[in-house]
Amino acid sequence: MSVKMAVEGVPSNGIQERSTILEVAGHRLTAVSVGGWETCIQFPSYRLAIDIGRCPPTAINMETVAITHAHMDHIGGIGMHVATRTMRKMKPPTYLVPKAILSDFRSLIQAFEKLDGSNWNYEIQEMIPHETSHSLGKGRILKSFPTYHTVPSQGYLLYSQRKKLCDEYAELSSEEISRLRKSGVKVSQSVLTPEVAVPGDSTIQVLEEEEDVRNASLLVIEVTFLDDSSSPEDARRFGHIHIEDVIEKAHLFQNKAVVFTHFSARYSAQEIDDLLKAKLPPELHSKSLALTFNHKVRER
Repeated sequence: MSVKMAVEGVPSNGIQERSTILEVAGHRLTAVSVGGWETCIQFPSYRLAIDIGRCPPTAINMETVAITHAHMDHIGGIGMHVATRTMRKMKPPTYLVPKAILSDFRSLIQAFEKLDGSNWNYEIQEMIPHETSHSLGKGRILKSFPTYHTVPSQGYLLYSQRKKLCDEYAELSSEEISRLRKSGVKVSQSVLTPEVAVPGDSTIQVLEEEEDVRNASLLVIEVTFLDDSSSPEDARRFGHIHIEDVIEKAHLFQNKAVVFTHFSARYSAQEIDDLLKAKLPPELHSKSLALTFNHKVRER
């Protein structure tokens, strides 16, 4: 797996900087994710963020923010995002949210807006799993799928979209196809290919039920717990994934590359790397990357 990384230096407090740039499986990410603290997964090429976390500075440039669920470590910075974009006279952001939280999410932003004494510019769109889609341009669209957490939640799939000649016309010459097209016959169809899947906070059930999540080129998925300080049963009860779940379902990770995120803050960067190396099946470990850059750096 080809991975390029750019990470800021480690300051005196032992916590690595928030800005982490990754290039994995042909996709560029700027990411931060620590369980209970902050999650914001950015795709600068599409000006897309999955969740906003505490609104890291680079997230201000993201025009579309897709919200997986309403826990504060995932949406706490929403007011800062819209306020800063409005102040800088940037394009109004679009927020994609689960239908179940649409009303409360709008009320939250309106409350911030009132307290700030401002008039903000933004759009809010509900995303219904497997139904609603949102165009990101450049032949990319975003769709949502159901996930399994303690509050209403959903994940997001980034698809590439291209036109393909309908099978029934595959044997025709270019002249015949041109004549059909000019006569108004639809000779091509849209084909979607899953490129990136980001479930957000969820149990491993999402991997069992969503084929496109399993087959996306890149999967960015949480693994909150890595040892017996919390059991797999505890993880499921809190709507999270335990490494034992990953081991059991390792055959489902058909992706070209996997980025594991959302580790509990109890683990240091070294502990995360060591535990994954010791426990993951070699085939899965060889194509995976752990997002540890915001965890404490401790001596081995």
